[in-house]
Amino acid sequence: MRLLELTSSNENFRTLKFKPGLNIIIGKKSTDENKDTYNGVGKSLSNHLIHYMLGGSLDKCLSKNLNTFNFQLKFKHNEHEYEIIRDVSQKNVILNQNNYKIGKYLSFLDNLFLDKKTLQKNITFRGLFSRFTRDSRDAYTDPILQITTKENGFINNKYNSYLLGLDDSFIDTKDKLKKRKDILKNLQNNIKDSFFKIDSSVMLDLEDEIKEIEERLKNFKIAEDYNAQHDKADKITEEINKKRNIMFRNEKIINIKLKNIEKSPDIKIDVIRRLYEEAKFFFNELVEKELRDVEEFHRTLLENRFNKFNQEINFLKNENEKIKYEINDLDNERAKIFNTINNSGALEEYNGLNLILQQLKEKRVELKQNEDIIKKLKQQGNELKFEIDAFNKQIYEYYLGVESKIKEIQKLFRQITKYFYDKHSGTIEINVNDNLKANRVFNIIPKIQDDRSDGIKEIVIFAYDMLLYELNNNLFNFVSHDSRLFDPIDPRQIAKAFEYILEKTTSNGLQYFCSLNKNIFESMINELKNDEIKKQIKESVIMELSENNKLFGFNFDC
Repeated sequence: MRLLELTSSNENFRTLKFKPGLNIIIGKKSTDENKDTYNGVGKSLSNHLIHYMLGGSLDKCLSKNLNTFNFQLKFKHNEHEYEIIRDVSQKNVILNQNNYKIGKYLSFLDNLFLDKKTLQKNITFRGLFSRFTRDSRDAYTDPILQITTKENGFINNKYNSYLLGLDDSFIDTKDKLKKRKDILKNLQNNIKDSFFKIDSSVMLDLEDEIKEIEERLKNFKIAEDYNAQHDKADKITEEINKKRNIMFRNEKIINIKLKNIEKSPDIKIDVIRRLYEEAKFFFNELVEKELRDVEEFHRTLLENRFNKFNQEINFLKNENEKIKYEINDLDNERAKIFNTINNSGALEEYNGLNLILQQLKEKRVELKQNEDIIKKLKQQGNELKFEIDAFNKQIYEYYLGVESKIKEIQKLFRQITKYFYDKHSGTIEINVNDNLKANRVFNIIPKIQDDRSDGIKEIVIFAYDMLLYELNNNLFNFVSHDSRLFDPIDPRQIAKAFEYILEKTTSNGLQYFCSLNKNIFESMINELKNDEIKKQIKESVIMELSENNKLFGFNFDC
């Protein structure tokens, strides 16, 4: 791929015409030392617009400020020229005068630049292109984090492994194993939280309850006249209560009559005579005779009264005895009814027992299912452990098989870093990470041995990017960097970096695009010893930007 031109419908926009090799935009640094945003002169925005035209996106602030414009990017690939037009306010893309929705446009880029084998790995143009054209501030914090520090670890490891020529299918496999383990762990935790603890006593107690209910149902007899029997027993109870009331009333009458007998006067004639001896003049023989007659009458009267009371008492007692027998007979009859009821039951009771039995059996099924789930999860856990062990073994066997390839990668990285350091050459560690919790398979650690010079991290980033380019120079043959990469680096090291870039643009046809602050550019030029290289780099400046000569010709804050 070779960029040709980037322009805009904004008449003040300064068209970028790209050269085949090295392309530099120089910008005079803002007077505000801490200001490094798109509202500067436009160095960073130019790189961002390239990303946007090739399927990237604009943040909300840029979309708001640029939504009245469209942009056009021309590039060449495999001897074919393409013109892309993107209107910031529209979601569609015009490619060679054909209208594409963004999804279809991204698919077009995938198929234009990548072969079927690569596409089958779920690797995309955007995912690869962003590795060679660091755009965000995050992208300049770590060599292998080319897009953002928040990128998914597996995705990042997949793309970097692919570009290093390592088997990236291991990353997909580990990702799946990790997800399976996480799902399995979540299921196990959910079972512990959602279901009561299952032990042998719980199941045994449940089985005992089920057997007891089943035995009761087996011996259960449903009384056809259950309600009638209950009604009959109630009537007998009512009759018994009536008879007991009669007995109580009779006993009360008997007690009254007995008390009356005890209180009845027993007046004898001698008592009467003694009362009148003191007044003998009142008594004569006739009176005495009459007194005897009175005594006899009174005695007869009392005897008759006592006899009547005794007869009545005896009658009542006999009646109570009779009632006792009747109550006893009724009580026996009622007891037989209750015995029948107790040995049989109503249909409602029978159905109630069946409902309880059904609930207990459902509970047993649930327990059994839970037990089966736990056993199955344990089995899956053991199987997964074997798979993970086998996977780790496979990785290490692969790793041992590509040792020579890794050494070649390390050798190439070392050669690149030697452009900058003679005594402290760089190295790139590549080893296997067998920790399933880690979102990567290969630990990829590019570094330069203990060197305390400023910008060491940025040199490592530059060297790593050029390593990926060297290993994949047939992919895009394009690399870009923002000025933030070079700002912390010593001008001598920047000069060496551009010497290296010029070599690659000449030998490999690399197209390199970057932005530099003017003071950095001038300091770098002063460090160059070769006049021809100085000339080539100066001629590679395609635009100079300043406060009075901005990319868009106006200010906007983002």
